Amino acid sequence: MLLARLAFAAVLAALAVADYLPSSRILVVSDDGLELSRYALFWSSLRERGYDIAFKSSKDAQPPLRDHDTLVFDHLILFAPSSKSFPPELSPQSLYSYVKQGANLLVVLSPDLSEFWRDFAREFDIDFDDRGHLAIDHFTYSPELDDGSHTTLLIPLADAPTPFISPATRAGPPLLYRGTAHAVGRLPLLTNILHAPSTAYSYEANGEDAPTEDLYLSGSTTGLVSALQAKNNARISFVGSLDLFSDAFASAPVSTSAGSASVRSGNTAFIADLTRWTFGESGLLRVEEIRHARTSDGATADLYRVGDELVYDIDVSALQDGSWHPYLADDLQLEFTMLDPHLRLPLTTSSAEPTSSTTASRFSARFHAPDRHGVFTFKVDYRRAGWSFIDEKTVVSITPPRHDQYERFITGALPYYGGAASVSVATIGFVVLWLLQ
Repeated sequence: MLLARLAFAAVLAALAVADYLPSSRILVVSDDGLELSRYALFWSSLRERGYDIAFKSSKDAQPPLRDHDTLVFDHLILFAPSSKSFPPELSPQSLYSYVKQGANLLVVLSPDLSEFWRDFAREFDIDFDDRGHLAIDHFTYSPELDDGSHTTLLIPLADAPTPFISPATRAGPPLLYRGTAHAVGRLPLLTNILHAPSTAYSYEANGEDAPTEDLYLSGSTTGLVSALQAKNNARISFVGSLDLFSDAFASAPVSTSAGSASVRSGNTAFIADLTRWTFGESGLLRVEEIRHARTSDGATADLYRVGDELVYDIDVSALQDGSWHPYLADDLQLEFTMLDPHLRLPLTTSSAEPTSSTTASRFSARFHAPDRHGVFTFKVDYRRAGWSFIDEKTVVSITPPRHDQYERFITGALPYYGGAASVSVATIGFVVLWLLQ
């Protein structure tokens, strides 16, 4: 009986996660003549994670991305960096509409990228370098795989941001990269995940020395992999290297330091983390429960009085590494607003256990309702790079006290009470004295 209950609970938990995770249909669009077998390890890793993959050429009209405004594929992988023309459904406007419906894009480019993709990336504040330019570094390159041009970079992952890249991957071996570079703009929704070393620059790999002036991209500001999360939580990742996904780079040995033993490169782990984030398998925040109440009696209501002490609780869990965990943060804020925020308060971690889920953290705030009646909103608007956005609103009314709820004796009015009593006593005394005359 106990085993049956545990199995039933496990099934329910799996169903809950499955309901929240996105669907598993992927369409891969590739250049004509691109050898997809060079990326067999990548395709097999996606299939092992339960994805159904369909392939088509960049010039094919079938299969379609949508069927009567319904998504046929939930994710799109673009392995077509050199293509200059696409079917109408792969035009920039169609891809934008595709993202607007909640689909995710993984755009993989190369130094042979066409102007089509440079224009498309600029819509997201990403500017790729000219065609034929590669990221070059004469200090941090792979001597085993490099052809003498110093374009096969060996990049440590310790500085990769979370939750895009997991702690295990950041602590693992470095990554092999050979491809183009880009400049990352200031769009708040955009994050640079992987950047070049400080000694790198972007230029033509023709054996000539780089110019000392007029370098468009150089140093650690040179982006290699960047990602954007739209306001509807759809995700787009731009990668400037096809070789990063290749079997040759995934299985290549690298040395973590001079004289150390060679280990397998970190490409496989990096790609797994990047695709998990892009396809919505990690970096998700879920609100389990929201509660507001008076602290005096713990009663939840849609109507509170001016001056009531209120408590607001929100339970948040995070999906990372395939499972839900309590979300740990110290930067959540609560706004209690009518037209403008009347109060903006920090939400601190509560010692009380969440009643909705054991995988959530409870954040709480206590405050007194402002001395103004009207329709107010409890609002939590939380937007952090890499995490799905939280936008929760709860509307309540704040009313003045009823006529029988005002205080009958006000301490601050003692001088007025004394003045009224003294005048009354003086009047009575005067009347008495007048009558005794």
